[in-house]
Amino acid sequence: MKKTARLAERETLSYERYLLQLVTRECEDRQRKRIQRLLSQSRIPPEKALSNFSLKRLPPKVALITKTLLEGEFLDRCENVLAFSNPGSGKTHLLCAIGQELIARGRRIYFTLRPCSCKICWSPSAI
Repeated sequence: MKKTARLAERETLSYERYLLQLVTRECEDRQRKRIQRLLSQSRIPPEKALSNFSLKRLPPKVALITKTLLEGEFLDRCENVLAFSNPGSGKTHLLCAIGQELIARGRRIYFTLRPCSCKICWSPSAI
């Protein structure tokens, strides 16, 4: 806040502009903290991001479904996402990456691994 006050003083901002800057920074800070909290609550491993995943390795049908999942409409319908494939095919990484992208947009998700049944269950329900 002191930094913003000094900047406002140097730039001779009006009181209204100064308050607008303060409120804008507060909103940005709250949004950043909310996303950090949602990421923590989601239980998604942070290293499994979309930037670390090669979408080129996906079959065309799965790539299309991935784009649809990134839109997040399944969350509005309260649907889960289940992924089935051979071990090491990237199911967990892909779903975690999608989850991180949706959280960055302010969506709440919960990720869980179901090792007994060899499936990944990802639920949009609140924690």
